[in-house]
Amino acid sequence: MKPPYLILIIPFLIITSLSFAQHKNAKGRFISNESNISLQVSTFPASDNIHDRIDIWYRFSNNFFILTKDIDKGFIARAEISIEIFDTMKIFIDRKIFKKEIVNPTAAFEGNSYSSDIIPFYLTRGKYIIVFTATDLQSSRRFKTEKLSTEIIPIAIGTDLKTTLSDLVFLTSYDSTKLTEQSFKPVNLGGNVFFGQPFIAYLELFSKSNNLDSFTLSFKLNKLVDGKIVSTVMESDKEYQILNFLTLEPKENLYFLKPDPYREKSGIILHLPDLKLRPGDYELSVTIEDRLKIEKRFQVIWEDMPKSLLNLDYAIDMLNYIATQNELKDMFSGRISKRKEAFEKFWEEKDPTPETAYNELMAEYYYRVDFATEKFLTIDNQPGAKTDRGKIYILYGKPENTERVLNPGSPAAEIWIYAKMKKKFVFEDQKRKGDFKLITIEDL
Repeated sequence: MKPPYLILIIPFLIITSLSFAQHKNAKGRFISNESNISLQVSTFPASDNIHDRIDIWYRFSNNFFILTKDIDKGFIARAEISIEIFDTMKIFIDRKIFKKEIVNPTAAFEGNSYSSDIIPFYLTRGKYIIVFTATDLQSSRRFKTEKLSTEIIPIAIGTDLKTTLSDLVFLTSYDSTKLTEQSFKPVNLGGNVFFGQPFIAYLELFSKSNNLDSFTLSFKLNKLVDGKIVSTVMESDKEYQILNFLTLEPKENLYFLKPDPYREKSGIILHLPDLKLRPGDYELSVTIEDRLKIEKRFQVIWEDMPKSLLNLDYAIDMLNYIATQNELKDMFSGRISKRKEAFEKFWEEKDPTPETAYNELMAEYYYRVDFATEKFLTIDNQPGAKTDRGKIYILYGKPENTERVLNPGSPAAEIWIYAKMKKKFVFEDQKRKGDFKLITIEDL
């Protein structure tokens, strides 16, 4: 009989690497794997119908910067951000430079810590090159890109430009019961979205007609594989909401929904099956008035996906602690597609939230596998997840109390206490190679 296991956490598994290095850049997007910086340019129509507002979203890992001690604030990293706009002839158009302080209570950033902002510019329509520079003022370390190009072309119904559209963008923190003075946060991932996190699709319509109720709109969400449509996830001409004469205005790293004083701009929110989308590539297309179609390709990215899920053989092998021999045999038999199907079925049957794609149980299990693999690695390089300590950690999680016992002439020992379970596990490093063997399990 397999031992019981605790509540674990995880989304639906896709056995592919979904790291920054795999992101496909499009115009107006840039993602750097090396520096963990993402940029996105989003265009919104302006009221004068000549200029447009381009919002540059940036997001970078705080680990890019060096923290220094500050008497009043704890620890501070000081950065300088520069965004310059050039035309295609490399003629300077505009620039914004500002300094940024990142306050942290300790001397090192923990986990995935990021800074982000929305920087607006007003430009006439045309092609531009955007140069983004982030500088750590302590070390003078610098990240600079000249690879971000964008083109401001009016997306219009008809040729008179009386009705134009913004780019499609993804936002969070939407509350349909509170329309004005509401804040939204961009999903700032280079035009992509985070797996297992809620979001909405938003676009803005500029119209001189002031008769938005007469517009017809439909949209379709397709799943892509190798750039080709393989299935339709959703198709609707009803699951959207028009926010009449309300427009988004940026301030720092948020958008605020404000009344448009000219009553010419209105927001459109598309309600997508956000929490049901699995990691992978998608295409969202919106059709208005049966004449205008705009498309956006994006990825659903599991940013902190456990490393142990990147290899199907290893992921299945690590189920030895909780799966039966027949289940393991099914998962190890047949072609890769059949094995994936068996693996996915195993976890779907244990999903505590089957209404969403993110399977909390599976995620937690493999986060524990990752931790155990590194933490309990032995001197002879046996993966820590396959040791006795690794097994207990994977099954029961972090112990509430641990004690290391060192007695002369005896092997080192560790005692793990799980007070809520009323269990004590005792391990000994009998061969003195860091491979602590489980010698006793006691009830408390």
